[in-house]
Amino acid sequence: MLGDSLTFGWGVAVEDTTAKKLEEILLLNDRKVEVINTGIGNTNTSMQVASFLANHKKYQPDVILLNYFINDAEMTPIHTHPGFLVKHSYALHFLKGRFDILLRKFSNTRQDWRQYYLNLYETQGYWIEAKNAIADLVLYCRANGIELRLVNYPVIRELNPYPFSEITKKIKSVADENSLEFLDLYMSIKDQEENTLWVTPLDPHPNAIADTIYANAIATWLENTFDFIE
Repeated sequence: MLGDSLTFGWGVAVEDTTAKKLEEILLLNDRKVEVINTGIGNTNTSMQVASFLANHKKYQPDVILLNYFINDAEMTPIHTHPGFLVKHSYALHFLKGRFDILLRKFSNTRQDWRQYYLNLYETQGYWIEAKNAIADLVLYCRANGIELRLVNYPVIRELNPYPFSEITKKIKSVADENSLEFLDLYMSIKDQEENTLWVTPLDPHPNAIADTIYANAIATWLENTFDFIE
């Protein structure tokens, strides 16, 4: 499982993450399955692919699920040397995130979150980096006999109507161009009440309920489209 904070499971217990729930479901059929969660918060697709190639290819996976979220099209940040607190304090990162949410809600100096996400796909420099990273991972997987699949995680702040359907089409087009199986997890939660899926009212990361729904959707998809060796 490659991805960002959604894959990592920000705000939920390890046993409630999508990766762990997925493993539990697949093991019910007496399969020899291990789901390895390599999600890293605050990373984009390019960084996730680079991390896999540098650190995680040693696991020699049979299948890679590239878990894609809408802000994975952000440009890779220029590395700086963070201070001790920035590097080591979970609380500081939490407070910075809450402060940013408040600024976007009440200040004219920050873009609305909807417009911010839309702009990532209107500015070609952002989206191109993500597409190139996916293409690099495709080449590696094909050269090494690895099944690569693309999973789209929806923005659960607003589900009906969903404001990012056109972006989902762009993400699927990349899967189609690279002949990748594609799963859009929006379809699994589109009828849910948004706030029942959030970690907290101020943190719309998927909670344990959302992660369980996602795990079931992914498991069904894999079981229907992948030949497991029993």
